[in-house]
Amino acid sequence: MKLRKKIIIIVVAALIVVGTGVGAFASIAIHDSKKAMNKMYKAVNKDSFKADSKDSVYVDPLKSLKPVSFLLMGVDTGSVEGRSDRGRSDTTLVVTINPLTRKTTILSMERDVYTQIVGHGTYDKYNTAYAFGGAEMAINTTQQFLNIPIDHYIAVNMNAVVAMVDQLGGIDVDNPYAFSLDGVHLEKGPQHLNGYQALQYARYRHEDPESDYGRQRRTRDVVVKILDQLLSVKGVSQYKALLDTMSTNVTTDLTWDDMLALQKSYTPALKDVDELQVHGVGTMKFPGHAGVSYQVMPKDELLRIQNEMRASLGLDPVTDLSPNLTTYESAFGYTPNYDFSTSADTKTQFNNPNAAPDEPQDSMPDSTDSGK
Repeated sequence: MKLRKKIIIIVVAALIVVGTGVGAFASIAIHDSKKAMNKMYKAVNKDSFKADSKDSVYVDPLKSLKPVSFLLMGVDTGSVEGRSDRGRSDTTLVVTINPLTRKTTILSMERDVYTQIVGHGTYDKYNTAYAFGGAEMAINTTQQFLNIPIDHYIAVNMNAVVAMVDQLGGIDVDNPYAFSLDGVHLEKGPQHLNGYQALQYARYRHEDPESDYGRQRRTRDVVVKILDQLLSVKGVSQYKALLDTMSTNVTTDLTWDDMLALQKSYTPALKDVDELQVHGVGTMKFPGHAGVSYQVMPKDELLRIQNEMRASLGLDPVTDLSPNLTTYESAFGYTPNYDFSTSADTKTQFNNPNAAPDEPQDSMPDSTDSGK
């Protein structure tokens, strides 16, 4: 199974764990899975979004087997960090699955990108939307930023990583850099991690030369390792323990019937996966916010990302952005000399060669972010 396909299956968790059951005890698993899905379910009152002028009313694509989109959020909150607040969305993916073209697209959102937080009346870092208004505000903010409808969401408390990794007996990773974070020290090289170590491995970014992009890559690595272990779950007791972890750490507006529809009609699209990354221009000199690190989107790059995502859903391209969106041009009055044509996922490749001598070349970690 390809790495990218593994990522999608684990984050749409029911396709493997909740939706299908495991091994010879599938009949027991289905009963318990339905109960778990009911516990995870939480509807949201998101803004109605008509992405096409031909649309008259919104219809859930899963009801008619049309291309569907998901907002998948890893939420940094809970007792592991001694926090009881809602927390920010630490890692966010927008996933589209098109059963007509049999193709899946994964877009990694940049947490520090400067944008309007829809429903809050402010402009801030993208990942604050969840902190201010939960899944509803995160969905509405994402819909405006990408100019596509978000049909469903899945939010996973990062505490689930700790519990699931421990229940699975740990995971093996190849750590690229030695680091210390929140009581965990890991040397460079192969490591066997328990749950808490795996969480810090995924969250570390302060001295990572790739900053948040490196953290996103390690988070995906942890997800894949968990999936590898999930595929070998043995015994009803272990399966029920994993379901219990998910039911108390995952919220979604997907129903049991939605999961069955995904499994039945959308799985073939997982064989062909495109990966995209939101890249902005890093600055700590945003007007009115000097000293705060933001990623700011050039107009053409934001339009390109919007149209890539619209195409993945079979929607017509657009030529203009919403006037509510901030671009580098509208903020600074000129177009930055950046090359976003390469698909390489490296931080240094997106530095501005023409930045002023005192302009920082890379985004610095948010001083309020425990995500290191």
